[in-house]
Amino acid sequence: MTETIFPLGGYILLNNNLRKSLLQKYKFSLITLTLCLGLLFLCILYILSIGIGYRVVYPSDFAPEDVPISWIRRAIAYNALDKAEYNGDDFIKLQPNLDLIDKYKLICYYNFPLDANTTNEYLKPEELDPYMCTHINVCFGSIVNCTIFIPESQVTFVESIINLKEKNKDLKIILSIGGASDDGGFPDMVLNHRNRKKIRFRYVDYVNLMSYDYHFYTKSTPFTGINAPLYASPNQIGYFATLNINYSAYYWHFNGMEKNKIIIGLPTYGHSYTLMNNQNTVIGAPAIGYGRLGILGFVDYKQMCTFVTENKIKPFFDMDSKSPYAVKYSEWVSYDDTVSLTFKTEFIKNNDFGGAMIFSLNMDDHVGVCKKDLPKGTPKRFPLTNTVKNILTIDQM
Repeated sequence: MTETIFPLGGYILLNNNLRKSLLQKYKFSLITLTLCLGLLFLCILYILSIGIGYRVVYPSDFAPEDVPISWIRRAIAYNALDKAEYNGDDFIKLQPNLDLIDKYKLICYYNFPLDANTTNEYLKPEELDPYMCTHINVCFGSIVNCTIFIPESQVTFVESIINLKEKNKDLKIILSIGGASDDGGFPDMVLNHRNRKKIRFRYVDYVNLMSYDYHFYTKSTPFTGINAPLYASPNQIGYFATLNINYSAYYWHFNGMEKNKIIIGLPTYGHSYTLMNNQNTVIGAPAIGYGRLGILGFVDYKQMCTFVTENKIKPFFDMDSKSPYAVKYSEWVSYDDTVSLTFKTEFIKNNDFGGAMIFSLNMDDHVGVCKKDLPKGTPKRFPLTNTVKNILTIDQM
């Protein structure tokens, strides 16, 4: 066997001493390279986790409805209550009800436009169906010098709403007085008996329960949540177990309000969040702010339909809260649809409450954007409000 000898003149032979000297010589460079590769790896993981480079389609075919600043204040106030005052175990068990209901109320809020010269997408009074709701609450009037005040630019809207009674004489039109803002008008008006005498007060016919905005992004609540959950989730305890429609409704009832005077509020809008990590999409996931969808976290149903359709999203449906939510990379949105409002309206009927309050008609789909994704037989305009109406009246026809 012939031994083949390779010429080694063209190589630097590594003996132990040379290896040590080379390591010493290039030690700093190797450490730097290792650190750079590590940082590059971390950057790649970060980019993948927050979704940089991914494309999210946002609605652009129509202008969103204006969101009054009082809505923002209300949602922030709801999420800043003293949590130590609440115990989630007090009213969890349901009690039998002996109150009888002759007819359900469907009370629908209509918002004044913030600008009299607003865009064409804003819901006009003449576009309303006078037979869809039993009551229309026009909102909001204000209090000036302890008297009701309506700006001149909004008087025409009030008159147009009142004209709906020409078609349906049983329709009740009510002017709602805003109390969520900090202008001081309403608190001053009810401060003492002399001020209250300036406005006629009656006994309580019913209470509109604002059972929404249970979860909303604030600096003190930087996590996702369902806007209007029907029930608490099994992992919610203490104060957080009270943040749902069931608890709120029975809290009022157990404190003396007759069930047939409790009107359950149902929203036609949702809340958006920006996730801290788009790999963590569960309810309660950390959030770093409002989502890009909507205005300051408020998303109307038209926007929601477009967002889900154009991004080909398959929403999640949480069976504890009976509510959907949709996720696209770092965008997380809680909202209500025809399915969730079916559950919540059936809850109203099964528990003999007085009816439903819709907040608001403006945030429902009044132009037919969502028509392709609606269950068969659902009206193309105001699908959420009409879903609630149909369930409330199905046994009364």
